[in-house]
Amino acid sequence: RFQGFQPPKLQRPKFIGQSNQRMLMAGALFAVGAYEQGFVLFDMVKRFDACGLKQVSEAYCDYVSAKLDPLHTCLLPSPWVAKEDAEISQRFTSEEFLEQLRANIFDDLDNLGPYVGKSSRLFAMVCRTLGGALDKGLAKDEHCFRLLAYLVCGLSFQPQSPALLNMLWETLLRLDISDRWKVYSISKFQVSREIPELAAHVGFFHGKCLFHFKRLTLSEDKAKQRQHTRLLAKLTSSAPLTVTEEIVENIQSRDSGPIFIAGMRSVCKPVFDMLMFNMAENLSCDEETRPRLNDSGTNIAPWFTNTTKFVGQLALAYPFADSTPIIQHVLQQLADGLVLEADVLRQIVREVCGVTRGLLTKDEADCKLCGPVLSMARTSSSVIKSAVDSTATSKGEFKRACSKF
Repeated sequence: RFQGFQPPKLQRPKFIGQSNQRMLMAGALFAVGAYEQGFVLFDMVKRFDACGLKQVSEAYCDYVSAKLDPLHTCLLPSPWVAKEDAEISQRFTSEEFLEQLRANIFDDLDNLGPYVGKSSRLFAMVCRTLGGALDKGLAKDEHCFRLLAYLVCGLSFQPQSPALLNMLWETLLRLDISDRWKVYSISKFQVSREIPELAAHVGFFHGKCLFHFKRLTLSEDKAKQRQHTRLLAKLTSSAPLTVTEEIVENIQSRDSGPIFIAGMRSVCKPVFDMLMFNMAENLSCDEETRPRLNDSGTNIAPWFTNTTKFVGQLALAYPFADSTPIIQHVLQQLADGLVLEADVLRQIVREVCGVTRGLLTKDEADCKLCGPVLSMARTSSSVIKSAVDSTATSKGEFKRACSKF
């Protein structure tokens, strides 16, 4: 009767905190130092699932930090290092340093993934070690970008700590701005979507941002608005990419740029870089996805106008925010014949330089350019004006002289 019947396959639910006997046994083996036996069980489960368990991640982070300690000691200043460690650290050359890093550490960091953020000590050690490796000539390839993306996503496992974000920023500054934005795109579109726990963290910060946005729009008290903007600034130290994305979407829906500009004085510098990344991503979307004109096709869409205004306001308030990629995107669009992107440059010039004049007509532009005929006409008009002024002055002096008699 049951011939040919196949029961449905049971799949492990993607629930945070879900564990099985293999994971618990691997965590117990890691805790007592039996790493070889623990790795046998560790390889039997799906990648990142074992590290999602608290016992496994904590023990594995301690194991990786112990392996990374000799390489990390090489990069510390000499007053911080003991004499025994200093003698060991001097044995490593640049080639040996990179070879030891690739052979012993990279595989463990790949296994940990973004769960490296569960240990603040290991997070700081990895940031300093990768920064020193980039200075020593580490290849800036996809593997390096993915490791840095793990660090960006790993910030969400830590409480609000600007110190860790600044450490990560010092490492990211070793890269060009195009490579930094590659790291942001990998962490946003790949790493955050392939790990369920990170997706849950993104949803959590999304709800937090919506709560503060609602309070900002409902309250008219300036003190309460400043309070909620400060709370949003605190959230950027844990999830900078997610919070900046929510800020850009809120600015596009309603013109609330000045409120966020005033509240971003206490955020770290990498937040401005990620904010520019999210704005460039929204400005470079396809015309079919988000049209830049309204439904009638006569005026610019409100989301595009609000975004360009915010770019100009951000460039005025915080000049260190690098807007070079946005300007390069605008120039590329103008080269392709898309003139609406010129509104971004107009807003930057308007906010930074204080030029509030609108678009000039053709006659006004010709007068500003001053061709040969117009320059001669301008010279003659200035001569006539000075003659009229002198005549009026002489008439006024004559009238004042006559009034005395």
